[in-house]
Amino acid sequence: MLGVPTYFSRESGFMGPYSDWAGIAAIVGTIYGIVPGTVIGFLVGRLKANKLVGALIGGGVGLIILLLLFAFGLDPHLDSEVFNVGLECIPIGGIIGVIVSAINIRRGSHGAAQHGVGPERG
Repeated sequence: MLGVPTYFSRESGFMGPYSDWAGIAAIVGTIYGIVPGTVIGFLVGRLKANKLVGALIGGGVGLIILLLLFAFGLDPHLDSEVFNVGLECIPIGGIIGVIVSAINIRRGSHGAAQHGVGPERG
């Protein structure tokens, strides 16, 4: 999401147009997404959380991201795009938590998979 303003930017700096940096912004954004997604998936899976708890864990991770942005000097009046992305992390994290918990619940409900009952391997 941070790469979108970079991609559509018409500004230019001493290293060329900002839009040329959109690919790098996308890679950095992917890294910023993998780390919290891994944390949410690990916590929800480890705790075997239901959907509500999964949403709370995901929203909490999103809130931590927003607080980290403030800790590193985010000024909401100057960096409105970054602030908006930080705010979006809270509901997005909650949605990820619900999805992961729904997958966990679905996989956990299959008794055959849990008890090793099923087709024999030969």
